[in-house]
Amino acid sequence: MPRPVSRPVFVIVPGASQTPSHYAHLIHLLQSHGYPTLSSMLPSTGTGANVTVQDDADYIRSRMILPVLEIEKHDVVLIMHSYRHDFPFLLNFLLLFGVFYDHLSLPLFTEQQLTPNSGLPGSAAALGLGKEDRAKEGKSTSVLGQIFISSMLVKGGDGKDVVATFGGQLPPHLIVNEAAGLIECEDPAPVLLGDVASQAESDALVLSSLCPSLASFTSPCPTASWDSPAFKGRLAFIRTLKDLTIPPVVQDMMIAGTGQEFVVKDLDVGHNAQIVAPEDVRQILIELAKKFEEL
Repeated sequence: MPRPVSRPVFVIVPGASQTPSHYAHLIHLLQSHGYPTLSSMLPSTGTGANVTVQDDADYIRSRMILPVLEIEKHDVVLIMHSYRHDFPFLLNFLLLFGVFYDHLSLPLFTEQQLTPNSGLPGSAAALGLGKEDRAKEGKSTSVLGQIFISSMLVKGGDGKDVVATFGGQLPPHLIVNEAAGLIECEDPAPVLLGDVASQAESDALVLSSLCPSLASFTSPCPTASWDSPAFKGRLAFIRTLKDLTIPPVVQDMMIAGTGQEFVVKDLDVGHNAQIVAPEDVRQILIELAKKFEEL
């Protein structure tokens, strides 16, 4: 049997406390529709070692993107879900944009939890790998586009870390375990998995989550690539309209703050759309991939 004709590979970058198992059903759906996928746990997940955001970005680039581009000779569509957000970060973000809290419900924020977010290291990993960039180097494969699912959009490159970028403090329910080198969260389920119908599934997802390294919160954010000319017209954002972790108003502010044009798709779900509405996410991802291929 001849080797299949090349198709873009969906490279799915998990959030900071999540593993590929949290994206397993989505991966199955994509592959059952003929789209290859690749995912891997980030180096900063489940370790107290001095693993930084830059380390995550380097890993995504060298072990998740370049092997597909350079060795297997396939294009990549980069999928990034969340990285880190909590109440002080979002509050300061809202105040910077002149939005008062009474535009949002106070309980939303008083229950805010840690969330993983792969948008930060993922976009940085794609710097210089866009179609235009690669063509200048005589390369035939590239990162065709970047798709963010309720994800943090931070430019980086200014020496600030994740905490400093969004307010300079962590909420009281997040535990800084300096001895272990970890950021710990007692119960992420209410905000991250509140719309997961099955309690058994929610429990399993919590138990399969891993604490991120402290260094990933306190190391400088690398420079993102979403404003690179090579990615003009190749950006998309899936808004999660019932998200208690990164509320829609904040998602909108981050998109607007980039000054870039995004294709925006909406899902009426909470933060983990790939778990609650995997078929909807699958349809959107394939639609966007086809659009990026045509550019």
